[in-house]
Amino acid sequence: MKKKELVQTISILYRYQVIILNQRLADYGIKTGLAPFILSILDSPGISQIKLSRELCIDKATTTKAVTKLIQGDFIEKVADKRDKRAFKLYITPKGKDLCKNITDVGRSFKAEILEGCSESDYKATLKVLDKILENMKNIMPH
Repeated sequence: MKKKELVQTISILYRYQVIILNQRLADYGIKTGLAPFILSILDSPGISQIKLSRELCIDKATTTKAVTKLIQGDFIEKVADKRDKRAFKLYITPKGKDLCKNITDVGRSFKAEILEGCSESDYKATLKVLDKILENMKNIMPH
């Protein structure tokens, strides 16, 4: 087998992750791409779409599409800001809280499966290296 470069390996890992998690989340009515949005809203009730985009490093148009899908699925609600009627805050609905629990359960199970045979120290070392690479990438991002 041909030796792969880091970026190629990360890309393949990401594609496999999306395929597997989309399959596992299908019963809950969402795709993998929506998970970071709803989990972030759960962690930051009342977050604005702009802050959500920044937090996830995702463009505003993609965030708008994700928020629209989550609202249509009755997983989140959009409430007008009392101080600025042009701004909206995002909150989890009861159905959304159930979804978040399911996403977390699927994620926990997936992580256990993919880390089978890896030591905790290897896992932590890998995260440390990837965090350093991420920091370097942020530093070279065009502003």
